[in-house]
Amino acid sequence: MEEKPRILVVEDEEPIRRLIRAALDPTAYSVTETGTGQDALQLLAEQRFDLLILDLRLDGLSGWDVLERMRTRRLRDRVRVIILTAQSSEQDIFRGWREGVDQYCMKPFEPPQFVRIVEAVLASTDEELARYRQSELEKTRAPQPGGPGVRGAVSAPSFPPPVTAPI
Repeated sequence: MEEKPRILVVEDEEPIRRLIRAALDPTAYSVTETGTGQDALQLLAEQRFDLLILDLRLDGLSGWDVLERMRTRRLRDRVRVIILTAQSSEQDIFRGWREGVDQYCMKPFEPPQFVRIVEAVLASTDEELARYRQSELEKTRAPQPGGPGVRGAVSAPSFPPPVTAPI
């Protein structure tokens, strides 16, 4: 029997954690939750996860801090990352793609669409994710003062899913 993908949800707002957990089918995924960046780092060091769903605005360590510490502790390459946040500035979105996240999603979100994004990220190869990230970086570009609006964050699945996970 194939092992279920393991997902770590790092979100400081309990209602949003419950919403994510309810959206992710427990027969398809093993979901662990935490509300702090520090706890997330400890869990990532002790256990294997296939996907990290990370809010950026956390008490204590921010989501950006978590990503940086994951990189310095060599934990980043072991897990795919979806940012799920209300932070929608051009700088944040560009930084997310530059930091190598696999998807940048905006709150509020529609749970069925978010689940399709999770499925697509988990089903994609590293090469597919790298190509997608690069295309989003090119579309987003470095923010310019007074420049055009940002592209590259999704509230609906614009992510090109692999053939095995149609949207």
